[in-house]
Amino acid sequence: MKYKGITFKLFIVTTVFFMFFLIVNMILQTVFFEDFYRDRKIDTLENNIEKFTNEYLTINNKKNIHKKLNIFSDENNALIAILDKDGLIKYTDDFDVIITDSTGKNTKVLLNNFIDIYQVESLNIEVGENISFEGAYLNEEESILVPLSMEIDGTFFWGYESDINKTTQIINGKVEKINIPSNMDNLQVYDDYMFVDLANEFFWDNKEANFELDGEVINYSYTDAFSGMENIVFVKPVIRNGDTEEMIFVISSLQQIDEAMIIMKEYYVYVFIAALLFILILAFVYSKMISAPLVKINKSAVKMANLDFSSYCDINSKDEIGSLANSLNSLSKNLNSTLNELKGANKKLEEDIEKEKKLEKMRKEFISSASHELKTPLGIIKGFAEGIKDGIYENKKEHYLDVIIDETEKMNDLVLDMLELSKLESKSYKLNKEEFIIDKLIYEVIDKFKYHIQDKKINIKLDIEEKNILVYCDKRKIEQVIVNFFSNAIRHTEILGSINIGIRAQDMRICIHIENSGENIPKEKIDKIWDRFYRVEESRHRQSGGTGLGLSIIKNILELHESEYGVKNTDDGVSFYFTLQKSPFK
Repeated sequence: MKYKGITFKLFIVTTVFFMFFLIVNMILQTVFFEDFYRDRKIDTLENNIEKFTNEYLTINNKKNIHKKLNIFSDENNALIAILDKDGLIKYTDDFDVIITDSTGKNTKVLLNNFIDIYQVESLNIEVGENISFEGAYLNEEESILVPLSMEIDGTFFWGYESDINKTTQIINGKVEKINIPSNMDNLQVYDDYMFVDLANEFFWDNKEANFELDGEVINYSYTDAFSGMENIVFVKPVIRNGDTEEMIFVISSLQQIDEAMIIMKEYYVYVFIAALLFILILAFVYSKMISAPLVKINKSAVKMANLDFSSYCDINSKDEIGSLANSLNSLSKNLNSTLNELKGANKKLEEDIEKEKKLEKMRKEFISSASHELKTPLGIIKGFAEGIKDGIYENKKEHYLDVIIDETEKMNDLVLDMLELSKLESKSYKLNKEEFIIDKLIYEVIDKFKYHIQDKKINIKLDIEEKNILVYCDKRKIEQVIVNFFSNAIRHTEILGSINIGIRAQDMRICIHIENSGENIPKEKIDKIWDRFYRVEESRHRQSGGTGLGLSIIKNILELHESEYGVKNTDDGVSFYFTLQKSPFK
């Protein structure tokens, strides 16, 4: 059936396998890709941070440090800064505000961990303007302040509310000076307010919570409350002489992962459709490529199973299937050859068996017929011999002896004919072929029977198309054939009857017929006259002579010459005919 064929099975198996692989791959990528991508990005950034730290420890030039920071940021799509042990950003231009309180004391308020440049510009702070900061001093002289919040003219503008539990101090004064970085290469860390907030938060956590660092890179997630974007923060301590003097501070957004996942889900819809079509085509081609040769091989094998070796597998591939097809073709060829040989041998054996059966039948019939034919003369001889012995017919002794001698001669003729027939029927007789003129031989035979012809006053008519016709046969045996036919014709021709003898040429053969006037042979007996000891009239042979083997001997002689022969009734009587081969040497 179609649905049980190897093509259908291979198509289904291939399709299911590839579909399973595709679906599993899509599920794995959809479910686990986000975590894999996150872990991969974290591992990559941690390794790059370690590498950057090792390079940083060997650089003393500020310009080269700026260059390395920018290269790291570009290659890793991340913001990076180096913080001192107090959590303040290093290697940047001054970004601060100097204020003077009512006592005339100047205090530097560091803005690099507190606010970004664009926010400062939007506040439009001017020299002489009243301003207030809440924060922590970095030195004992209380000349440098890290701000936590800021108010301008009594209005809260930026930073954390005062309810945050931190040890802080508040300073008030007028703006004496504003220092904003002018070098564009060093502005990167100030462009992102979130980076500034995280650096400031890290400072306070490190200051108040005694943040422990053991030299390994640590990371934690941070979600921006404003944008809802998730970020990964990395902190790598820089240890010199056994102390943590600096920290590499890096922040990288995970927005790309979320965007990638959204695009990937849309992309996989098209990928799935395209992959499905590709899988169906591939499965069909693959199943055809594998199954088509196998189907051919199977058809040949089925024919071989039914002993039909006429077809061959027309497969020219150089792989195992091609090798299998070639082996099957060789097997088919060998089996066909062997089967033909067996058929020939079997046929010959059947012919030999049939021949042996015929020979056995012929022997039995021959013995039976010979026994029957010999029984009559032997009975006559015995009777007359006993009469002579008893002296019953003393006055007819000479007649009795003549009868015994005559019957003995007939028995001798019968035995000789039986021996000759036995040789001819066994096909062991070898013809002694020669070239001779057939019409001359016929004249010679007619001359031998001239006295019998004259006694019955028979009219001989000859119809010979051409003279001196050469034939290639066994002359002695062909003469025996002509003599037998001619003597039979004389024997069955009435007084004043006629015998017609004709020769007709037919390509490389000639046809000879001998027709005598007289009674026809009964139709039911005409095919039996060639059998051994068969006589049309059972009582006839005692008067006319003959052993009853003549026509049987003639039949075998003509068959050895591959002659076409026969007998037929005519309007005037009976006609015997046979063909002979013309001489090929003429």
